Amino acid sequence: MNKMLLAIGLTVLATQSYASEQQSMDAKSKMSMMSDCSNHDKYANWQETKLTADVHQAFNRFKQNIDSDSPIKQVLQIRALNMDGRYFAFEVELKNGQVWHGNIHHNPRGDYLVDTIPHEGKLCP
Repeated sequence: MNKMLLAIGLTVLATQSYASEQQSMDAKSKMSMMSDCSNHDKYANWQETKLTADVHQAFNRFKQNIDSDSPIKQVLQIRALNMDGRYFAFEVELKNGQVWHGNIHHNPRGDYLVDTIPHEGKLCP
């Protein structure tokens, strides 16, 4: 009985350490894919933001304009600038490994307009 409990405990411990290792590896790979915009002329003043309802509407417009057959694997970063409405810059990784970026403008009337057509490449090269 004790040996069985020990075996189960070791299995659970090994599984948990593997899962946490995978999460840290995923976070590291995402950080290496993400652009560094801190010194970029255009995007240095833009603030990093999370995916809220407002941002999600802009993201849907962004996704509609990606000219690729590959679906989105992950969102690498979202930046926002409040000026004459709100601008959103998206950087995503596709399942085929490509990185795409583009800008959406949420104007004061409530429209979500494509400011920069999504295209391949990093947001801040």
